[in-house]
Formats: sequence, structure tokens, C-alpha cells
Amino acid sequence: SKAWIKRNKSIVETVLRSGARFGGKPGEALKRSFMQDLCEDAPVIIMTDNVDIKRAAYDRAPCSRLQTAIIQHLSATMQLPSLSIKTGFGDWEGYNNDKSFSLMRSVDALHAGSPVLFLDVRERKSVAAKSREDLIEKGKQAFARHCEKLAEGRMWDQLNTCAIAFFYDVLFGDGNPLNSDASNRQARDPIPIHVAVQHRHRSALLPDPAAERSERFAPASKEQVIELSTWLTTRIMRDQMRAHDQCCSKGKDFDKIMGDNAQNAASLAAMLLSHPKFRGANVQDVEGCKRLVQSLVNVDRIPEENTAQGLRLLQQAWAYFDITMHLAERYKRLSRVLYQLTLVFGVATVVCTTSQESVLDAYVSGLAADGEQVRTI
Repeated sequence: SKAWIKRNKSIVETVLRSGARFGGKPGEALKRSFMQDLCEDAPVIIMTDNVDIKRAAYDRAPCSRLQTAIIQHLSATMQLPSLSIKTGFGDWEGYNNDKSFSLMRSVDALHAGSPVLFLDVRERKSVAAKSREDLIEKGKQAFARHCEKLAEGRMWDQLNTCAIAFFYDVLFGDGNPLNSDASNRQARDPIPIHVAVQHRHRSALLPDPAAERSERFAPASKEQVIELSTWLTTRIMRDQMRAHDQCCSKGKDFDKIMGDNAQNAASLAAMLLSHPKFRGANVQDVEGCKRLVQSLVNVDRIPEENTAQGLRLLQQAWAYFDITMHLAERYKRLSRVLYQLTLVFGVATVVCTTSQESVLDAYVSGLAADGEQVRTI
């Protein structure tokens, strides 16, 4: 377009001047800009240059706001199915982070009304525990052992998105990576209506509804989510500093270097884990991930639970349905018997009619024969 041609010169100049960000060589940023290609399967592509001509610098904030507005319009206004999926690494340093791979983009998608799914690509072992507190503690121990193995090679766990997905299962699931449905707080097994009515009645009488929970672990509390998020971000950032020898060789304190970043990262992780539309799953459970994605993209305006009055109305409706079906089955059997009797009476009528005609024919024939003989005599 004419507007793009007019703006192209300023864009190229800005990209060339910003080469210092990629090693200090002019044009290096322009070379890196061609490292990614467009997806041929995408039906619609929206391109932004992310260049602020006035400041002659990159500015991704307008693009991020545009992406959030589009997601909000499609999911909230048009009520179209939407789902944001992320895995691997996500930048979690600061709330004003305008990077496209920042975890703030996931938070923006959640606030726009779109569910967010974090996928864990690491191979995890099942964590067995007796309670939610025990499961959280054993999950920490398993993650700590994983970090220690990486530290032996002077590395740290850079896949923080996978770590958040793993601890989502620890906080709200059963600790089994092969059971993604257990971490889906909306997925519930169907129960009979009379059982649901009893549960509603008990929850209305009991002062503590949590006392009548099922055998599954109760979801983690808000305090547990915040504590685990703080522990996770602190662990990953400390391992990162040790890998770069910023603590041991230079003797710098962790709180002075990563204190604010660690707090921001913990807040982002807690916001994600505590949001009702956030989910986490492990790619080891392929079928479970399929069912989870199907449930997330399902646009359903029906409430998650029925009220006590609604359950009683459903129970009454099904009672009338059962009575109707019982009477229908009874009348069906009666109609069959009457139909068979009708057939029997029809056959009997035909047989009797035919027999009567045969008898009459024989009688008439007999009378005719006797009359001929009389006349002959």
C-alpha cells in the first residue's frame, strides 16, 4: 500500500540503527527479522512493524494491546471459541513487559475471556500423596531433584511454563501427569439427580460444605498457591544466578539482584495458577489433553451447577417421564394382545364363513341329488 511504502524507509532506518541490540553490528537486526516465516495454514495474518518513528525504537505495547482487544472481541463479544496455548519459556520479569513471549500475554488473554492452557513437555513421574499438603511438599521435592540434576551441568530449568503446568496439577489435580482430566476443575463425573439433591441438602445444613467433599483432594487454597509460586520463582532464579556464577564468584546477594524480579514473577505465577480459566496438562497424556482442549473450547452458556430448586424440578420431570414410560410400556403390551386377538377373531371369522358356505353348498348339492332321484323313480 502507499502508506506502507511511505513508512518503509523509516522502518528500515530504525531497524538498522537498533543493530546494537543483537551484537552491535549494523543490519544484524534486519537479518534476524527474516529468521521466521509465515504459516501457510493461517487463514488471516495481521502484521505489525512495532516501530515508533518518533522515538526511533521498537515498541511492542500497541501490538500487545491489539492482540488483547482482538481476543476479547472474539471471545466475549462474538462468543466464539478461543484458546491460548503456551509451552516452553515465558518471560516473567515485570508487569510492563511488552514482549510477545512474556507471561503477561497469557494474563491478558485470561482477562480478555479466553482460556489459557500451559503444556508441560517434560517427562514427569506420578507423585503419590495422602493429602493436598503432602502432595505439594512431594511435588517440591521432585522438582528440586530435577533442578539439582540440571545444576550438575551448570544449567537451570528454563522451561518455566512447563514448571507452572506441572505445579498446576500438584495444586489442583492428583499429581499424575497421565491423568490430565483430574486437573480440570470444571470436568466432573455425572451423578444421579437424587444424589445431587442429597448433596445440596447436606451442604445447606452443614456449616462447612468442605466436610462433605468426595475422596479427591480439595483444591489448593489461595495461600498455598501464593506460597508455592514464591518458592518456584525463587528456586528457578537462584539456580539461574548460580549457573552464571553471580552469587558465588561475585558475592552478590540474591535479594539485591533478583528481588523485585522474583516478586513480580511470583505474582504472575500466582495470578495464572489461581485464575479459573487457567489449565495445565502434560503432553504424555495425549487423550486427556484432547478431552481437556475440547472442554475448554466448548462455548457453553449453561451454568456449571444446578441450583437446589432446579434439581428438584429435574427430579420431578424425570419422575413424570418414568411414569409416562411405564404406562406407555403397559399400553404397548395391551395393544399387542388386543391386536393378536383381533387377528385371531379375523381368522376365526374367515374360517367360520368358509365352513358355512361349504356346508351350505354340500347341503344344496345333496338336496339336488335327492330330487333328481325322486324324479327318476
